[in-house]
Amino acid sequence: MKIYIELELYTQKEIKMKILSATYGGQPITELISSKISGDKLLLKVNNDMIGDPQPGTLKYLEIQFVLYQNLTQIS
Repeated sequence: MKIYIELELYTQKEIKMKILSATYGGQPITELISSKISGDKLLLKVNNDMIGDPQPGTLKYLEIQFVLYQNLTQIS
């Protein structure tokens, strides 16, 4: 039996999301998670299929640090 969690993060259209760091089971996956951002949303199916099982037989955690920002333009 495979267990997974679906994670959905949405922002407003003018707000952007940047992944600062991400780990799964202690393994760095920042680039993988960053590549899953599409427009104003991050959609993930979280399970061992993402990168394989980094620690067989143990409970894993997905940790994501991110910031939300809005592009600001200086008008002179």
